[in-house]
Amino acid sequence: MLVKGLSKKEHMKTGVYFILDLDRVLFDTERLYESRRRQAEEAFFSFAEDEGALEDLESLGVVSIFSEVTVNGSFELQREKIRRLGLDIRIAEEHTHIGEKKILRFRELLKKYKGLVFLVDDKVEVLEEARKIEQAEKLGSEVLTVWIQRGEHAKRALERGVTFVPNFKFSNLKDFVPVAKAIINTWRIPLAKESLK
Repeated sequence: MLVKGLSKKEHMKTGVYFILDLDRVLFDTERLYESRRRQAEEAFFSFAEDEGALEDLESLGVVSIFSEVTVNGSFELQREKIRRLGLDIRIAEEHTHIGEKKILRFRELLKKYKGLVFLVDDKVEVLEEARKIEQAEKLGSEVLTVWIQRGEHAKRALERGVTFVPNFKFSNLKDFVPVAKAIINTWRIPLAKESLK
């Protein structure tokens, strides 16, 4: 969904981007695996506590999917998850990024998405590497890292101890929305003042 009154091009010019991991951020991967083990597959695998969060983020900026194909996974499985959530209809193909070793592709995304970028992932290692790339490359984007602490990757990271400090930590996407709104509002104030000069 685009902001009312803005065309798709104007929406891109707002300069706010949400790069969201698919598994464990948008898609309840553990529930999928559990339903397959029980041989009672369900149709829909979103997180109940996140109802409305994606719509809220879409109203604030451009939402993209940034997903990785794992050793046990496939491109088709990632596409199936996207279809099950109805994201294939909501998020344009140009904003769907699936591949192996996703962090290696983060540099390309920073070249595409100039402005305020929220990178939201359940893997703290991805967030840490993204911060290193942003600081080394200086491609003109401000990247804020958001760690969604749910699922097996977050659990393992918390158990072993984490030295990297992301900008934000949340247990779900819904709790992130009001913080994102506040940051975007303060981020746009300097831009408005600059355009008045």
